[in-house]
Amino acid sequence: MAPPKMRLLKLIAIVIVIAFLILYWQSTRTVYRTPVEKVQWVANVLTDPPSTVAATLRSFQESLRLPPIQFDERIVHFDLKGAPPKLEYYDAVFPLLRKLGATGLLMEYEDMFPYTGMLSPLAASNAYSEADIAHILSVARANHLQVIPLVQTFGHLEFALKLQEFSDLRELSHSPQALCPSLNGSVSLVKAMLDQVLHLHPNAQYVHIGCDEVYSLGQCSRCERHMNVANITKDRLFLEHVEKIVSHVAQHGVRPIMWDDMLRNIDANEVQQWGAANPVDLMVWQYSRNISKYIEDQHWLKYTRFQGLWIASAFKGATGPKQLLPDIKYHLKNHHSWMETLNNHRELLNVRGIALTGWQRYDHFATLCELLPASMPSLAANLIYLQHGCIDEMQLSQIKEHLQCNRQLPIFDDNVNTHLLFCQFPGAKVLTGIQQLVTLYNQKKVMEKNSHYVGWLDSYNIRLSFVSPDHILEATKNLTELLSTSRHLHKFLGDAMSQVYDVHTVVEWIGTFLDPLHAELTLLEQQVQRLLNYSIWPRRVLQQTR
Repeated sequence: MAPPKMRLLKLIAIVIVIAFLILYWQSTRTVYRTPVEKVQWVANVLTDPPSTVAATLRSFQESLRLPPIQFDERIVHFDLKGAPPKLEYYDAVFPLLRKLGATGLLMEYEDMFPYTGMLSPLAASNAYSEADIAHILSVARANHLQVIPLVQTFGHLEFALKLQEFSDLRELSHSPQALCPSLNGSVSLVKAMLDQVLHLHPNAQYVHIGCDEVYSLGQCSRCERHMNVANITKDRLFLEHVEKIVSHVAQHGVRPIMWDDMLRNIDANEVQQWGAANPVDLMVWQYSRNISKYIEDQHWLKYTRFQGLWIASAFKGATGPKQLLPDIKYHLKNHHSWMETLNNHRELLNVRGIALTGWQRYDHFATLCELLPASMPSLAANLIYLQHGCIDEMQLSQIKEHLQCNRQLPIFDDNVNTHLLFCQFPGAKVLTGIQQLVTLYNQKKVMEKNSHYVGWLDSYNIRLSFVSPDHILEATKNLTELLSTSRHLHKFLGDAMSQVYDVHTVVEWIGTFLDPLHAELTLLEQQVQRLLNYSIWPRRVLQQTR
């Protein structure tokens, strides 16, 4: 029999061989790994402490467990003011949404709607056509998904008020955020928008009229004059405008839904007496992990005035205006807090359904945030969680199967570098590429925090060309690999995104998230090459002109 030391060495050798065989299998797939990623991946295979991971997962699972709320409607929000998908993507993704438990879609078209006539300037040059809208509705209907169009009618009208044609309708001349409710033209504009949208949605039961975040309410001279003459408050000014819109929607035989935030601080008696409270549904939105901190008992008592209530959570687009990947754990906690809140007010509230919002921009002028394909694991996890009130082994396996992933979702892991998630759902290659981009960002940060980089590649030293070659080489030893990964991702993500989005979205996203990073790495490489040409350095004091 071999001595214990030999047996141990053989065992270690076998483990290493198996690990590298797995690595080879992964590397032969279409997904690219940089040399740095490969080393990190092998290290994770060899050192990952499964007992610690399992304990963390169990603890998180227990913290989420609640009696599920039986929502009649689970609506998924499509925010099309950024990264509007190609028609083929709707064909592919709607069946998946239905399998995951979605019952409908909240379609926020903004400038992607094919407005015509006097409203034609509102439509972006790449807006959907009327035939495109009909196709989307047909695919939704085939998958038993009701469509609720969303039309902003007060605040967040930047896409209209930014234009010369409608700039005179602004509440504040310098800001296109909200329209002036005291102008007849403002009401005419939003009525015309609603007419055109509802004309192309003949089977709509609901239309969302927005009305959130009207930041500049009652500040223009016209509104001040109107409030003085009519002896009304800003709150009443808001309610009067919304009432006009609600009345117009009712003529179409469609029930309007509005956001709740502008009502939170309006006196309960005024809401009780408001004529539009009966014909409009209220959608209460909050994307935090502690709903009761923002929506208190007094709000729920006030909202009993409305015949229909909806709630709005988030599966993406709520943790930062320039996020690449959603924080799945954060969004699960948001839904946990919503279910906890509704369970605590079960006797009081008649909730029709929940809208899982997925903001693509924070407003019309903002950068893109998490793309829908990169957020599909978060959407899947939160839809499944809402239906079961837990995210245990069975639910994790269900999500893995629906998304066709190589492993279960790492919902308990805050470190995206631990393992990459490879899936086969529509647009999954976008997720793969963005995971690698996040890894690249993190590797760049590691390089920049290295003491050789911090102490010897300061901008002052670079400007004076006074840097130690030894420390330069040590500080930037992975720079070539980072640049190689950056070049690879430009091609990989460009191809992957082109399967989902038009060229305008691809160019914008790469120009926002990848090109600046590549430019920084390229500049650093050029600086390093220049600095390495020096072999003689001056005595101090250094001349600033070198």
